[in-house]
Amino acid sequence: MIVIISVIFCMFAFLFTLYLLAREDYILFRKNVTIEQVFNMAFILLLVSALSSRLFYVLFHFKVGYLNPLVFFHILKYPGLSLIGAMTGGLLFYVLYYRTKKLPFARLSDLFMLSFLSAVPFTFLPALFSQKTVFLFILNILFILFFISVLIGEFQLFLRWKGREGLLSLSVVSVFSFISLIDHLIFDKDRLLYIFSGDELLLFIVFILATVSVIFLYATRK
Repeated sequence: MIVIISVIFCMFAFLFTLYLLAREDYILFRKNVTIEQVFNMAFILLLVSALSSRLFYVLFHFKVGYLNPLVFFHILKYPGLSLIGAMTGGLLFYVLYYRTKKLPFARLSDLFMLSFLSAVPFTFLPALFSQKTVFLFILNILFILFFISVLIGEFQLFLRWKGREGLLSLSVVSVFSFISLIDHLIFDKDRLLYIFSGDELLLFIVFILATVSVIFLYATRK
């Protein structure tokens, strides 16, 4: 039940933040992009991200039983989602499908990633209510507060980085993957024995690619 509540809060936070950011955005207004178009894209990306989240989890924790569609899609009975898988799948679809459309690609990516970041703190709810020690409970609280502070910082950059569309989305990806990697290593000590596997490997690769891209674009757009 807590997982379902967490997903609902995540979707609400994502869509509400997106609405606040997009409703009066001057670049979208200049490009004649309506709020309806933005939300049509958002719902498609949410669906793709949900599927990729499950797909990546299955790939990283493969069992023969997952080949059965009833097991694959029955998340309540056979739980398991990958947040980095959701983000990666959504990003890949966005880049491959919308890159050729006559849309402000970089600006929209900033709006979507900032909205995604606003939903991340709610992903800690299942772990928060399942911790058996006070220390781990407090640690989860600290991660939630840290992501909220990152969200505030990224929003300040969103207001300041005029003419540097696309940088914000890459910085969000970089910070998110780095913090998530630390989170994985803290809460799953067994991962220390095989850091570069599954979620951790994907987080590491995404972090490196996003960080290098941020540095390159920031330097070339000065």
